Amino acid sequence: MDKAQLTFTLHSDSGHGWLGVPIVFLKKINMTAANFTGFSYLDDEKIYLEEDCDCYIFQKAIGQEAWNNIVFIDDYVEGEHPIRRLDFNHLSKTNIAECFRLADTA
Repeated sequence: MDKAQLTFTLHSDSGHGWLGVPIVFLKKINMTAANFTGFSYLDDEKIYLEEDCDCYIFQKAIGQEAWNNIVFIDDYVEGEHPIRRLDFNHLSKTNIAECFRLADTA
């Protein structure tokens, strides 16, 4: 991962959180939505990685140094976040049982 400054939005509500990652960025690091669980959400431009497992897979993929240098923009919504109305990651080939195995090998 190059040393360029990365900025991502951390979306959350009182129940959960998601990291918004542009699909074009995933392509740059040779990943797709299939690398993540169906607990994340998709729209035409981004995948919103759920905070418990998919964010960790992403963190391992980009490396700790790059992760430590990310600028996170906070998008907290009181009540239900609109992300919850998006489609689940229907492209997922990862189930929650293998999620932690993938996180350890990413």
